[in-house]
Formats: sequence, structure tokens, C-alpha cells
Amino acid sequence: ICEEKPYNLANDEMSSTGSSCELCEFAITKLDEMLQDKHNEQEIKDALNKLCDYMPMSITDECKSFVSTYTDTIIEMLTHDLTPKEVNMSIVGHRSS
Repeated sequence: ICEEKPYNLANDEMSSTGSSCELCEFAITKLDEMLQDKHNEQEIKDALNKLCDYMPMSITDECKSFVSTYTDTIIEMLTHDLTPKEVNMSIVGHRSS
């Protein structure tokens, strides 16, 4: 999901412009909006399991893989009050290393 080329949600395709991962940021921002208690690990897990329902069908499998891979990392970051942008930057940095 988080690659160097950002995802263009409007066109449901990868974009060749920009340096941040628009799809990752959208996913984490959407997750943040879904949560009422960012310190409740079970609520975060439940929201992560529903997150891919908000993604275009063409990337559902990739989204599920992302969620499976990064659930623990995302929970850790959100429960420590990181912003969606900080979570996104950490994940993008982790994937590129």
C-alpha cells in the first residue's frame, strides 16, 4: 500500500507525482476518524478490520495485507497519541528501509 508513488483516490490508480503516500495517509486518517477512544486497543483492532471496506475494490487485498502487517505498529502509535501524519510517515519510512 505505502509505496513511493502515492495512490490517487480520485482516479483509483497510482499517481506518478508527489512524495507522500496518499493512500496510507487516507487509510490512517480514516481510521483516526472511526475511533472514539484512541487508547482502546480493541477498538483500534476492530476499526482496522473494517478499514478496507472504505478502499477501492482494486486495492482491497493490498489493504488487508497492510492491516495484517501493521496492526500492532498502528495500535502502538495511536495509543501513544501520534497523529495520522506521524503514523503515515513512520510506516512509509519503515517500508522503504
